[in-house]
Amino acid sequence: MDSAKLEYAALRTPRDMEIAQLARIRSINNVLTLIAIVFILSAITGFFMDTSSLSFFIITYQMVICDVIILL
Repeated sequence: MDSAKLEYAALRTPRDMEIAQLARIRSINNVLTLIAIVFILSAITGFFMDTSSLSFFIITYQMVICDVIILL
């Protein structure tokens, strides 16, 4: 190993790895919360909209969900 890799490995303590893991879990929770909000909004708009505009909103929400999944 070169010296830069050794310095980086020395800087990464178990606490740093734990913090990084918690940050990943928090970001996944945020994305899942966003997806749940999108589903709730689609259900609300679907309840109050007629069929033609409902399909537009469903397609829009599906595109948002796909974008969020791609960002993961």
